[in-house]
Amino acid sequence: MSADDFSDAIIVVGAGLSGGSCALTILEAGKRVILVEKEKKLGGNSVRASSGINASETHHQKDQNVPDTNELFAHDTAYSSTKDINAKPTPLIQTLVVNSADGVRWLENHGLSLPVLSQCGGHSAARTHRPTSGAAGGYITLGLLRHVKKYAKQGKCKIIKTAKMTSLIKEGGRVVGLRYTNTKTGATNQSVRGQGVVMATGGFCYNIDMLKQYSPINAGLSTTNGHWANGEGMLVARDIGAKLVDMACVQVHPTGFIDPKEPKAREKTLAAECLRAAGALLINQEGHRFVNELGHRDDVTSAEKGQKGKIRLVLNPIAVAEVEPHVRMYTNFFKVLKPYKDSYALAKDMGISVDALKDTFDTYNEAARKGWCPSGKPRFPGTPYRIDQELRVGFVEPVLHYVMGGISINPAAEALDNNDRVIPGLFACGETAGGVHGRNRLAGNSLVECVVYGRVAGNSCIKMLNQGRRSKL
Repeated sequence: MSADDFSDAIIVVGAGLSGGSCALTILEAGKRVILVEKEKKLGGNSVRASSGINASETHHQKDQNVPDTNELFAHDTAYSSTKDINAKPTPLIQTLVVNSADGVRWLENHGLSLPVLSQCGGHSAARTHRPTSGAAGGYITLGLLRHVKKYAKQGKCKIIKTAKMTSLIKEGGRVVGLRYTNTKTGATNQSVRGQGVVMATGGFCYNIDMLKQYSPINAGLSTTNGHWANGEGMLVARDIGAKLVDMACVQVHPTGFIDPKEPKAREKTLAAECLRAAGALLINQEGHRFVNELGHRDDVTSAEKGQKGKIRLVLNPIAVAEVEPHVRMYTNFFKVLKPYKDSYALAKDMGISVDALKDTFDTYNEAARKGWCPSGKPRFPGTPYRIDQELRVGFVEPVLHYVMGGISINPAAEALDNNDRVIPGLFACGETAGGVHGRNRLAGNSLVECVVYGRVAGNSCIKMLNQGRRSKL
């Protein structure tokens, strides 16, 4: 077989973290990959993730004396997905959790150190891992893709960019390729064939038509997703018989930063979960807290929707010190966090008495002393808050963030049809796959899903190739 003949390869569609993890897993096993990406650059929405990657029973947790177990992580995920405290983790959740620590080890074996831990909302332990440099998504995703590109230089991986998939090719009951349009040249009905196809194409939070169809109540919201998040992977899979599940479950993240210069912009910058994990408070136009900032995302969002006027996210120096690289990025690069000398300056800007802020801070500090808050907040990071402290403040609003639904898969990342039977040659991972997160994804479970199920899909492809189940092209 010639070096230009990639008919023995697995086709991976989507070059974000899930697609990158899948491709690298296959390549490291000595197999070949065709990586198809519709944008000019690799990375997708994965590079926008900030807070980190969840994992339980990791060496970092052990080194930092953080007690955590796979059982506890699985429980937190199941509870978030169902809002039933007695919910049993599904097989998909179990696969996610038991492979999470190995996923972090695998990343670190590729030079991606993740020693910083946060305990984000909905978690029973500090298990969200990130680098010392700050935002996790770009660091992990681009770092991993550099290894994929090395294989491309060696002729073992072919990367096709500006290729918008339009349909899958199914022959003899097996998925053996796809058709695409080259968005750069305009050439249509282009095709690529291989031994199977892995869908890692993300969600549809930018696609207003799909939002109107599946989650109409949220169709008018802004989103943290890029213009590429249009869900075509789900649609073309559906067209050849794949089952779509939980499509109405679209996550609205409570804190998307509002850029004062473009308040109506469709795309918003995510105010990372780790800000609230570090002690950031949410206050309404009267200067009062109104919610457990560490609650599940859907609960925080619901509380925000009940407020009148603007909502501000506030960090004091103690909170800033915990997430300084993030704060620096939001202040200097995105310019969505504004520094205030003290609470007097903030109160003046808000048009309220500083006494309102003092009362809010004093109440919060007292709650921390007692270990109890009417909102149900279990921990009180960032204390003490005082009115003489410098503050960083930004406007936030609920934003479309993630699609829990997608292509139905089994724990081997094999795509299923409407009768729950495996579709030969078709796999799905990352946000494109549905059923892992239920109705509400737990903070930090996106990147771990990408890594774990990307690797699971890759290993399933390797198993398929080693069993000799190749299509005759």
